[in-house]
Amino acid sequence: MKSSHESEKRSLPLALTINDHLQKNGDFLGLWNNTMDFDASRVPFYGLYWKGMRYLSNFLVRIDGFPLLPLFAATRFQDGHTPSPFHRHHRLLGPSISNFMTDSPHPSIVVDGPLLIDRGRFCFSNGMVEELTIHNHGPLAIHVPVSLTLHADFLDIMDIRGIRNPVPEHIVKKTFSHLSNTLTLSCMGFDHVERTTTIIVGNLDVDWREEALAGLLALPPHQARTIRVHIVCDEKTDMARKRGR
Repeated sequence: MKSSHESEKRSLPLALTINDHLQKNGDFLGLWNNTMDFDASRVPFYGLYWKGMRYLSNFLVRIDGFPLLPLFAATRFQDGHTPSPFHRHHRLLGPSISNFMTDSPHPSIVVDGPLLIDRGRFCFSNGMVEELTIHNHGPLAIHVPVSLTLHADFLDIMDIRGIRNPVPEHIVKKTFSHLSNTLTLSCMGFDHVERTTTIIVGNLDVDWREEALAGLLALPPHQARTIRVHIVCDEKTDMARKRGR
């Protein structure tokens, strides 16, 4: 039997550090690190929440298999207007441009330097839109492997914080459509509410493999390309099951 001290310790409020970032708009809440990635297996309270439930517990961007490194965080000003409190912008470093990224017969002239990444995120009342802009400062066209690791556990924030006994692990259904570049994560809760997280990737053709959306981004010399990721949280009550309880 656990002592009252242990029970009290489990229900302590969450404490954020300078490396944690929080964004909120209405019922939507996001918690992530200073690269804008999040992994709940490493930091238990990270994720995307809607109406008190976690709709995405992992979102990791990898460029050529490497994580991004933070440079600085900033909120962009446009036309002299105060920036939106629901928008966040980070500048990051990707991996170095390598000979493996180009089909040029003269790979020796590839500039050896890191890719520059701009990562912008706008939160709305039931989701967010992310823009991932990758800059090629080299003189050759390159092809960059990009992957987005995604996972949802659909846990209640009360369970995550340890305020009550955790429920059994949810069964999450994953459906991917090549036609629309869309991944849908869905779960029927014990309250007979089906919750779904829909992820739509724009400007990059992707496949779903090994828990990640992965594709190859073509970058012309001295140019940039933007990948847009649209994430929407939704719920639908199964009234027939609810009446049958």
